[in-house]
Amino acid sequence: MVTRAPEALRWERGPVEADVVVSGAVADLMLVVSRRLPPQDDRVTVTGHRALLDHWLAHTAF
Repeated sequence: MVTRAPEALRWERGPVEADVVVSGAVADLMLVVSRRLPPQDDRVTVTGHRALLDHWLAHTAF
């Protein structure tokens, strides 16, 4: 799980509850985060609050 905090991104391993979840192969998740693969691509699954994912992608630069 990746959370955005004022000081930095935080990474946590393991099953946790989240407002939005993006599932897929690690390579595909990295492509989504780097905006090289759209979240609606069939290689990933988005569940939960999609607008939050869109906000996160718009406000987090890699």
